[in-house]
Amino acid sequence: MLYYLRWRERITLLVVYHINLDARYLWVSKPCDTLLILLEHFGEANAEAVQDPLNKKWLDSIEKQANINSEFYYYVFKAEPDDNQINFDILKRDREVFKNRPEDYLRKLYNEQKDKVKGFYVKYPTQYLRDENLELQASNVATKLVPAINFV
Repeated sequence: MLYYLRWRERITLLVVYHINLDARYLWVSKPCDTLLILLEHFGEANAEAVQDPLNKKWLDSIEKQANINSEFYYYVFKAEPDDNQINFDILKRDREVFKNRPEDYLRKLYNEQKDKVKGFYVKYPTQYLRDENLELQASNVATKLVPAINFV
């Protein structure tokens, strides 16, 4: 469970592992500053940039960077899901392109483009498989929706 605690004008994140039902003790992790989490997640070096997460200028910069990050992952790795993959034919083509790329070529692409990536966020794909009928009428449609490689 996550609890947010306001203390001395800072918001602190506590990860609660166990709560005794008689409320005699609470076992928590070491408190961590949510500001540090935001800085790491969004790749910001300036703490003032994330002080107001609803600032329009900051939100616009986040959206722009999410688009750049998404383009990088699609261009280099043909990442799924992506808005470029609007039907199964394009999805199959992307899988084949990635599968047939030599490792040296992937490494070259990655090294050329990696400096554009900042943070750990991407654009949410709203157009993924938009041209397909995704009603589960055929028995094998569900298998097409699963990425070729799953990471656990």
